[in-house]
Amino acid sequence: LRKLQKMSPPEVRVNGADPSEWEWDGPDVSLKPGDKYTITLSPHDAPDAPIRFVKEEGDPVGDGEDDYYTIVGAFNDWEGDRMEDGLVTGLRTLTLDAPGGGTLDFRFLKNGEEDQVIYPATDKCTSRSAPVLGPVAEDMGREKNVWSVKAEAGQSVKIDLFICRGRRSVMWTIFQNEHFLPSE
Repeated sequence: LRKLQKMSPPEVRVNGADPSEWEWDGPDVSLKPGDKYTITLSPHDAPDAPIRFVKEEGDPVGDGEDDYYTIVGAFNDWEGDRMEDGLVTGLRTLTLDAPGGGTLDFRFLKNGEEDQVIYPATDKCTSRSAPVLGPVAEDMGREKNVWSVKAEAGQSVKIDLFICRGRRSVMWTIFQNEHFLPSE
């Protein structure tokens, strides 16, 4: 951070009298939320070398409408059950019955592909606000992590997966006799 503070501001190249035609090595003037830039520091650079921002070109973040998601767990022998599209773009939902053991463990697969696992940061995760990781094929064993919902055998559990424009969340609701049960 100290090296960055000592560096000169991004270089500006003057191309004529109109400033709108000038070029510079700083962030784009039409910067949008989600744009990413890289600043490379090298021990060989002069201490007062100008900072250079390089925009990361990646796949444009879409709304994911072309993708589908499956849910897998012991309840379906780890074979994917396709989730239904919800009323909101990016929302997928499925209602399952809690198994006899009272615990519903699950994770997701993007497009039903086993190398596109979506999983929580911790195993047996009971938090709806835990980070949603993936899709990846491998992540040092963490791709085997599951969300875990405790419910009485036979209770309906509605599971929602939301993935759209870089935002992700997992939610579940437990129902008994078609009525919502508040959870812990």
